[in-house]
Amino acid sequence: MTLEPVAARSDTARAEVDGTANGDGVQWLTNRVRTLIFLLGLLGATQVSVPSGTVSAAAAATQPSPATFYVAANGRDNNSGTSPSHPWRTVERVNRAQLRPGDTVLFEGGQEFADSTLMPGCGHSVSGIAGAPITFGSFGSGRASLPDGVWFGPEAGGPGPSHLVFQDLALGPEQGLVGQGDWITLDDLQISGIMTGDQIGIETEGSHWLIEHNQVEHIGNSGMLLGYDASPGDPPGGSYYNISDNLVTDTGIKDWPGYAAHGLYVKVSHATISSNVIVNSQQDAISLRYDDANVMDNLLRGGEVGIAWYQYDHTGGTSRFLGNTISEMHSAGIFVCGVAEACQQPVQSFVIRDNLLKQPRARGINLQPIEGIYTVSDN
Repeated sequence: MTLEPVAARSDTARAEVDGTANGDGVQWLTNRVRTLIFLLGLLGATQVSVPSGTVSAAAAATQPSPATFYVAANGRDNNSGTSPSHPWRTVERVNRAQLRPGDTVLFEGGQEFADSTLMPGCGHSVSGIAGAPITFGSFGSGRASLPDGVWFGPEAGGPGPSHLVFQDLALGPEQGLVGQGDWITLDDLQISGIMTGDQIGIETEGSHWLIEHNQVEHIGNSGMLLGYDASPGDPPGGSYYNISDNLVTDTGIKDWPGYAAHGLYVKVSHATISSNVIVNSQQDAISLRYDDANVMDNLLRGGEVGIAWYQYDHTGGTSRFLGNTISEMHSAGIFVCGVAEACQQPVQSFVIRDNLLKQPRARGINLQPIEGIYTVSDN
């Protein structure tokens, strides 16, 4: 028998990611060690010494190491997918692959893959782990384009996927990204021209999301809707979001009766929103609903309100609006809604400091009575 090194990755080592055997030699070693321990036990040995780590090393070696799979315009879905010279062809092939923690799927840059929405594990059954997420991105020159976007979420009331990374892809115009799960990263995505369906660029539910360096533009409704399922009286639609260094422009450009369109519509708690550029929102540049938001160093221009806050539940806490530059708003630079505007009286406290407000035609700050405390300075 000729044994291939366990660490070697060729087109045959994990030819079909959907569950092939690898390492016959390792399995032989594992079986022999287990047989030896069993026989010594029959002979009455109370303790068995084997070379340190033999069994655990052999067991670990039977687990496939992370793989990179390629999808290209000239590929074939019956290829191994494990090299740019033997790529898969379709999004559908990716959707039915049994990807494992640490795996990466790369689409050919500059090419369009329009056969299906990207739904890893058919949208339900693919997750990474801490330190080994499953990553989707592009290879070669430029971003790969997925016109039907990305969708994932829970199945039959179970938990949604976790530890997924989507980066360096162009999404739309049919759909952007709609996802329900935890520990998700969106990095350097370009999402534009979403005018059908819900008309939202990024729509999320879940906790521990990192959303950074993305460009979201020309969207019919809100640029981002985070915690989409939360309504007044509900708990937040997630928590601990970091939204930073994104460019969000021209949102709410298509009439959507009954719905206000915002640049960032944030219905999660403990959101940190920093260093974003948000321009030309139909309503609020940043519209907040839950506790302990930190909104810092953003540039907000054009819309009704720069930063708006509405109480959806009865949770206290402190939200901070610090160092933002806000201009050309029609109603107010910063607005906290209270009973004077027919809103639930907020129980939050607010620190509002060091914001540059350029509002020649509107109020700079409009703060309604709250049960908490306002700390306002140097604006």
